[in-house]
Amino acid sequence: MNQIKIKNKLVEFSKLELEKKIDFLREAIDDAQKEAASHKGRMKSRYDTFKEEAQAAVGSYEKQLFDIRQLLSFINEIPFEITNKIKLGSIIETNKN
Repeated sequence: MNQIKIKNKLVEFSKLELEKKIDFLREAIDDAQKEAASHKGRMKSRYDTFKEEAQAAVGSYEKQLFDIRQLLSFINEIPFEITNKIKLGSIIETNKN
Protein backbone atom coordinates (compact mmCIF):
# COMPACT_ATOMS: atom_id res chain seq x y z
CA MET A 1 0.00 0.00 0.00
CA ASN A 2 1.51 3.33 -0.94
CA GLN A 3 1.93 6.23 1.45
CA ILE A 4 -0.92 8.29 -0.02
CA LYS A 5 -3.41 5.46 0.59
CA ILE A 6 -2.11 4.96 4.13
CA LYS A 7 -2.37 8.71 4.76
CA ASN A 8 -5.92 8.73 3.38
CA LYS A 9 -6.97 5.81 5.61
CA LEU A 10 -5.44 7.44 8.70
CA VAL A 11 -7.19 10.73 8.02
CA GLU A 12 -10.54 9.04 7.38
CA PHE A 13 -10.20 6.97 10.56
CA SER A 14 -9.35 10.11 12.53
CA LYS A 15 -12.37 11.93 11.10
CA LEU A 16 -14.71 9.08 12.03
CA GLU A 17 -13.38 8.92 15.58
CA LEU A 18 -13.69 12.69 16.03
CA GLU A 19 -17.24 12.67 14.65
CA LYS A 20 -18.16 9.93 17.15
CA LYS A 21 -16.69 12.06 19.94
CA ILE A 22 -18.68 15.09 18.69
CA ASP A 23 -21.91 13.08 18.78
CA PHE A 24 -21.12 11.87 22.30
CA LEU A 25 -20.39 15.41 23.51
CA ARG A 26 -23.60 16.78 21.97
CA GLU A 27 -25.60 14.18 23.89
CA ALA A 28 -23.65 14.93 27.07
CA ILE A 29 -24.35 18.66 26.67
CA ASP A 30 -28.06 18.01 26.18
CA ASP A 31 -28.18 15.77 29.25
CA ALA A 32 -26.29 18.28 31.41
CA GLN A 33 -28.54 21.13 30.23
CA LYS A 34 -31.63 19.11 31.10
CA GLU A 35 -30.13 18.36 34.50
CA ALA A 36 -29.39 22.05 35.12
CA ALA A 37 -32.90 23.03 34.02
CA SER A 38 -34.47 20.47 36.33
CA HIS A 39 -33.07 22.33 39.36
CA LYS A 40 -35.23 25.46 39.23
CA GLY A 41 -34.88 28.54 41.38
CA ARG A 42 -32.54 29.34 44.21
CA MET A 43 -30.44 26.88 46.12
CA LYS A 44 -32.28 25.39 49.08
CA SER A 45 -29.10 25.54 51.14
CA ARG A 46 -25.53 26.54 50.56
CA TYR A 47 -24.71 22.87 50.06
CA ASP A 48 -27.25 22.50 47.25
CA THR A 49 -24.91 22.73 44.26
CA PHE A 50 -26.59 20.39 41.76
CA LYS A 51 -27.54 23.18 39.35
CA GLU A 52 -24.07 24.76 39.48
CA GLU A 53 -22.41 21.39 38.92
CA ALA A 54 -24.63 20.68 35.92
CA GLN A 55 -23.89 24.13 34.46
CA ALA A 56 -20.15 23.57 34.96
CA ALA A 57 -20.46 20.23 33.15
CA VAL A 58 -22.16 21.97 30.21
CA GLY A 59 -19.30 24.46 30.02
CA SER A 60 -16.72 21.70 30.17
CA TYR A 61 -18.40 19.68 27.42
CA GLU A 62 -18.78 22.78 25.23
CA LYS A 63 -15.04 23.49 25.57
CA GLN A 64 -14.20 19.92 24.58
CA LEU A 65 -16.62 20.16 21.64
CA PHE A 66 -14.99 23.41 20.47
CA ASP A 67 -11.50 21.86 20.67
CA ILE A 68 -12.54 18.73 18.76
CA ARG A 69 -14.29 20.73 16.03
CA GLN A 70 -11.15 22.82 15.65
CA LEU A 71 -9.02 19.67 15.37
CA LEU A 72 -11.44 18.25 12.79
CA SER A 73 -11.17 21.43 10.70
CA PHE A 74 -7.35 21.12 10.77
CA ILE A 75 -7.58 17.50 9.66
CA ASN A 76 -9.94 18.48 6.82
CA GLU A 77 -7.24 20.85 5.50
CA ILE A 78 -4.69 18.05 4.99
CA PRO A 79 -4.11 17.75 1.22
CA PHE A 80 -3.91 14.43 -0.63
CA GLU A 81 -2.61 15.57 -3.99
CA ILE A 82 0.95 14.91 -5.10
CA THR A 83 2.96 18.12 -5.46
CA ASN A 84 6.56 19.25 -5.65
CA LYS A 85 6.11 21.63 -2.70
CA ILE A 86 6.43 20.67 0.94
CA LYS A 87 3.48 21.89 3.02
CA LEU A 88 1.20 20.82 5.87
CA GLY A 89 0.45 17.11 5.66
CA SER A 90 3.08 16.36 3.01
CA ILE A 91 4.62 12.93 2.75
CA ILE A 92 8.26 13.20 1.76
CA GLU A 93 10.08 10.32 0.15
CA THR A 94 13.87 10.34 0.22
CA ASN A 95 16.58 8.07 -1.08
CA LYS A 96 18.40 6.20 1.63
CA ASN A 97 22.12 5.91 0.83
